Order: sequence, then structure tokens, then C-alpha cells
Amino acid sequence: MKRYRFRDVLTHTGATRSQLIYWTAEGVIQPRIAETTGTGHHRVFSFQNLVDVRLAVILSGYGVTSQTIEWIVRSVRQDSRRANPILCIPGPPPDPNTIWHGTEREFIAEVRNPNMLKGSAMLVIRLGRMIADLEHATGDQW
Repeated sequence: MKRYRFRDVLTHTGATRSQLIYWTAEGVIQPRIAETTGTGHHRVFSFQNLVDVRLAVILSGYGVTSQTIEWIVRSVRQDSRRANPILCIPGPPPDPNTIWHGTEREFIAEVRNPNMLKGSAMLVIRLGRMIADLEHATGDQW
């Protein structure tokens, strides 16, 4: 398992320094390998953390609150190893009660349901593609 330093996370995910500091302080992102234990100690992140931070960066760019980002990251983490995972967020504004994730095949079936869109805009994130891009950039594997 590769270990990623703070600056590596910023490089691979597009997060700003202040975003990553805030998200780790608030518990939105929790370093999987080593948390800061005092002065002079550094956080060490895992590939899973890179996925979480990249997703948080995308969501924050659409105005999703940190609280909702935390909820999405946790729920997607449990389900992200499925084949071709997709995250679908109707909006605006994003509401945790309307967020959907599943496989690409399940998504296509859901989109055919006329009640899914209800005339609202939708953010669709191809998590499988996002993970593959991170694997390519880091040389790491999920």
C-alpha cells in the first residue's frame, strides 16, 4: 500500500491546502494510515483517501456543503468497489435524501424512470472513471 503525504494528496486530487486542512480538521476526510499526533508529525494518507478527497473537491465545486460531502464520501466508500460505480445528485440544492449511487447499469435503468429527474438538473459522477484516473496518475491500485 502506497503512502501519500499532504502535498501528494493536493497534487493528485486538485484540493487546495485550506480545503484539505479544513476537511481533515472537521473529520470529513480521515487519514487512513496515520493521523497527526502532535507537533512535527505528519498525516499519511492512503489511496482510498485520494478517492475521498477527489470526490470532495468535485462536490465542493458544485456548492455541496461539507456536512453533505462527509455523508456522501462515507456512503460511497462502502459501495465504491462495485463495477462501474456512479453517483447521481439531483439538484439544486443537493439533498442527502435524494442522492443515489449504484452501478452504471442500475443508473441507466433509474434514468428511464420519469420520477427520477422531476425537471431538476443533475450532477452525475462516474466514480469508476475517477478512480481509474487516480490509479493512472499515481501508479497505485484500488
